Amino acid sequence: LHVPTDAKVTLAGVAVKQTGETRQFTTSKLRAGQLLDDYKIVVELHSRDQTLREERTIKLTGGESQELTINFDNMKVVQR
Repeated sequence: LHVPTDAKVTLAGVAVKQTGETRQFTTSKLRAGQLLDDYKIVVELHSRDQTLREERTIKLTGGESQELTINFDNMKVVQR
């Protein structure tokens, strides 16, 4: 997962502690070839007095690698 350095990442509803521009995650809950078609990824970036948020739902297949970049080209501003 490629995100801005200071972004907060939530995977399937669980906040993750990794930091940096490139973050790697693995799951052992899927057998090879098993499909999970509604895996939700939320990335938030706090900037000044606003929060930028990008939300994606992806398909995961056990045994396969994926690469995803979220760079806020399609920004949604959330007022706090």
